[in-house]
Amino acid sequence: MNIGIYSPRVGFANSGGTETVVRELTKQLTGRHDITLYTGTGNILPEVERMDADIVQVDLIPKESRLNERVCSYTPLMSAEVESLSMFWNVLRSDVRDALNREDIVSTHYYLDNLLLSRTLSVPNVFHIPGIRHSSIRWKLMGRFAQPDSYLATSKDTKQRAEDWLGVSVDGIVYPSVDRDQFNPDVKPAVTEDDPIVMFVGRLQDGKGVPDLLDAYAQLVSPAVLYIVGDGPLRAELEQRAHDIGIADCVRFTGAVEHEAIHQYFAACDVFCLPSYHEGFPVVNLEALASGKPIVSTDINAIAEQVTEGKNGYLVSPGDVNGLTEALDRLLGDGPRRERFGRVSREVSEKFTWDRQAEILEMHLQRIVNDNVE
Repeated sequence: MNIGIYSPRVGFANSGGTETVVRELTKQLTGRHDITLYTGTGNILPEVERMDADIVQVDLIPKESRLNERVCSYTPLMSAEVESLSMFWNVLRSDVRDALNREDIVSTHYYLDNLLLSRTLSVPNVFHIPGIRHSSIRWKLMGRFAQPDSYLATSKDTKQRAEDWLGVSVDGIVYPSVDRDQFNPDVKPAVTEDDPIVMFVGRLQDGKGVPDLLDAYAQLVSPAVLYIVGDGPLRAELEQRAHDIGIADCVRFTGAVEHEAIHQYFAACDVFCLPSYHEGFPVVNLEALASGKPIVSTDINAIAEQVTEGKNGYLVSPGDVNGLTEALDRLLGDGPRRERFGRVSREVSEKFTWDRQAEILEMHLQRIVNDNVE
């Protein structure tokens, strides 16, 4: 098949769960199919350059630009929507539109890309639905007016929400996955401490629950060191909070860590914690699973497909600081339990491998192409 992967940021954005998933699935499909990545202008990531795929770059107004910020300040548009609209406008003004129409199928991964391309292209197209936090007007407009040939979801929870809230029919699930060779229990740890390590990995922004984790850590009975791995707009505020509640000496803010090295941080931790208020299907939990770690996370969305209460971790309600403290203490104070939960985590990760999910995706894409030929 000639497969077009359309994603404005996939070529140059190092962060972002959706972009990571798109890149990993693309790697699996190359070699068996002719892949073209349609992405925005920017410095192409080395891992994208190494792919056996053609790369078509289209001008856009990136999220990080002053122009994007100004457009958002004068309109109701979000920064990602400005990116999407500007790239689509330049697709229409160039021969990229014709190139897209020569593909056997085109895959989109952002709601507005789906809405725009599905009503423009003459070839089959599929939209991959990420986690849906709530039934917003944007999602409802997409459900009403987009015309893809197929919808795929990233989890059972997302599939159910899309069908209930948006009224669309979802044909299958392609899970985000993890490289079990890179993330495994035998990796050399990036750091060592005398006390057990509790670790968070993610962007330091609203909704991730890091303030709750700091407060829960301050209440722990068991000795531990807390690592906050990642960067973001709330970093300075979180560092100040750690200082204000008297735990700054025991909390390590590492800043951003490249994906090529992040597995060594997972290897270093004794308990992984993701206390988010909303998630789709968090890849960091998958990386913790593959690394053989017990997980304390929140009982939201699709996380129950990753963590089974009392088997490989504990789930607490978002914002329940006392519950978070109790769950962490239960693991930190019981080494054999951590080891037992970790073994189960590693077993659970077998379901979420890139090659397995790429085969499922390939099957869906081939079916859609065949249906349109017939």
